[in-house]
Amino acid sequence: MSTTHEEFLRDLLSDFKIEASEHISSIEDGLFILEKGVLSQPDASVIERIYREMHSMKGASRAVGL
Repeated sequence: MSTTHEEFLRDLLSDFKIEASEHISSIEDGLFILEKGVLSQPDASVIERIYREMHSMKGASRAVGL
């Protein structure tokens, strides 16, 4: 493997870690809303956001081989 390729993979993984952290924060926010029971009924948009964040993180993790 060339150094340039190794550097690229290292940078990609570094970017993934930042992106994953953002996804996790958004997922946690949604789960806290559901857990607190602030809403009389779970808001479908909160649940959809959680699923969308999980799906995005899954795709990004696959892109970096995790």
